[in-house]
Amino acid sequence: MSAAPLPNAFQTEANSEVSREYKLKAAFIYNFTKFITWPDKAFQDGTSSTGRQKDAPIVIGIIGKSPFGDAFKPITEKKVRGREVKILQIKGPSQLLRNRSNPNHEQINNCIKSEIEKIKKCEVLFIAPSEHKYVGRILKNTAEMHLLTISDFPGFADKGGMINFVKSGRKVRFEVNLAVAKKHKLKISSKLLSLAVRVIQDEPDEKAASPADKPGRDY
Repeated sequence: MSAAPLPNAFQTEANSEVSREYKLKAAFIYNFTKFITWPDKAFQDGTSSTGRQKDAPIVIGIIGKSPFGDAFKPITEKKVRGREVKILQIKGPSQLLRNRSNPNHEQINNCIKSEIEKIKKCEVLFIAPSEHKYVGRILKNTAEMHLLTISDFPGFADKGGMINFVKSGRKVRFEVNLAVAKKHKLKISSKLLSLAVRVIQDEPDEKAASPADKPGRDY
């Protein structure tokens, strides 16, 4: 009978592991912003940061149910190139359509468009795991924006996302779709690319290294 508390103990340990993972991912995202250069027009027109100045805060948007908890709290106390960091929570289709069992494309698109003004305020957009089945629509509706798109579900980089977190055992690593980043006029430092376990290049016939081929490094 003494074993009764074990499920709670295991749950606490699991929650602690998730918390650790997303604290690492929050730190990664913060560090990513140091190695990304956004085009000047991202601060001048309506595609990303309407009417904002270059010294305005860097806004990291999280669309969908946030898995981070308070992991970003220490990040918002820091600066990147003299700019503050702010976190913006954005509702995803999974939240806005939770009462619809089988939404059509128009309904999904309308949900995303209802949050588009918030998305425009962001330089970085993390697509939460809750939005996995809507990722194609989210990326399509933000295709003209200068957004650094990040997520952590399998295949995100191959589906048109820019940075995809992957796990190797307990280690958090990442892949980069450089071709998509260039298409959106984002410049990614070679230092950051050297840390990726896989980089998808412009040339379609160039074989990208797989995670097993390249060990990568951790922050």
